[in-house]
Amino acid sequence: MKKKLLHSIFLFSFFFTLVINPSVLAQAKKIEGDTLYWNHYKSDLQHRLALKDFKQSTDDFNFRLWMQGQLIEINKRDSLFEGFLIHYTYHTKKLNNDKKEIIQTKTTLPSTQSKALYHWLQQSPLLDLPSDHEISTWRMGCGGITYEIEQASPQEYKIQTYWNPEQQDAIVEKNQLLELIHHVSNTLDLEKQYTKFKDKLPRKGCYTDGESSVSRCFISNSMNIGLKTTSQLPYGFHISYQASYLGNRKLNTSIGLDYSFDTHGFYSVYTQVAHWNVFYKKSDCFDFFVYTYQNRKLNDSNLYHTTQNHQLKYGITLKNNYSFGMGIDYLQGSHEKIGAHFYAFNYFSKLSISTIGTISVFDNDANYKLEVLKSIALKSNSLIHNLSIGAGYSNYFNYKTLSINTIISL
Repeated sequence: MKKKLLHSIFLFSFFFTLVINPSVLAQAKKIEGDTLYWNHYKSDLQHRLALKDFKQSTDDFNFRLWMQGQLIEINKRDSLFEGFLIHYTYHTKKLNNDKKEIIQTKTTLPSTQSKALYHWLQQSPLLDLPSDHEISTWRMGCGGITYEIEQASPQEYKIQTYWNPEQQDAIVEKNQLLELIHHVSNTLDLEKQYTKFKDKLPRKGCYTDGESSVSRCFISNSMNIGLKTTSQLPYGFHISYQASYLGNRKLNTSIGLDYSFDTHGFYSVYTQVAHWNVFYKKSDCFDFFVYTYQNRKLNDSNLYHTTQNHQLKYGITLKNNYSFGMGIDYLQGSHEKIGAHFYAFNYFSKLSISTIGTISVFDNDANYKLEVLKSIALKSNSLIHNLSIGAGYSNYFNYKTLSINTIISL
């Protein structure tokens, strides 16, 4: 009697456990494939993407195809079909930063499309294809794209991996895999969908798919602050902000302010607004507009009434780090004048040195300014990514000035 009672309690406990936690059945699944590779490269990503665990799934059929930054999932349970297209990328604020976040989008496929892909897969020999390391004629290597396939039934969970199929010889297994990739890609228009995903990413920081060491970085927005001193006005500062993007919207604009002064009420204010990629943008050059406003009160009796001027110029920057532009310079005051304004810039990449020259010509007068800047790149994961030290000389209607400045880029 006691033996029968213990037997009944055991059966009751077993069936109660299955009702409360049906995944117990799934734990008895047969597992095939390189789980060591999977646990090292994909297990954490699978968790962070909040994907269904096929090892625990009790669905009739599960399938997932991993590609570079994309994955497709098809599930069948009874008569219900569901599918998902997921895009993902790793994002860091700066290159080589260990703090990575994952940006992802998840699109639910129409049930008719999921059903059609399910039936296509059932007729494909791919589900029975061995992994690349089990194919004697499959060449292995480093780099390139690795495709992974997960598939599961209530009794089995299988992992298949394939390194760089496009680079393999004309073997049957390669053709069967590429047939799947091309079919899914054409059905879901994967190339277009992936391009749309990348285009919507914020243009700041660095992105990688996690399977490649290659990162795509945007140093689109930067803040520059610094100190300056001149032979006539010993105190001063510089601040500017450059924004290529505002979110996903192209801005291509910068704004800057220089202010120098002394303790006797004399000063010089310099503001500038620039916009680039106005009419022309190619890999070898782009164009720009720059507006500059200057207001001065200088310790020179000849310049007391000629302290303001407006400059507007249009220019081109070439691939060889050379820029040139020209425009007008409108001088305000008791002697209003309009002159021609010219600009030139050259960056010597090997030395990280920039040279800048401007000149405005009024009748028989010429105002000019020459600057030399030395740029020092700092560590990519530091708060300050660049330091510039510069010196300049200017002649403004015979008011001659030497200047020194130090600027950091954030």
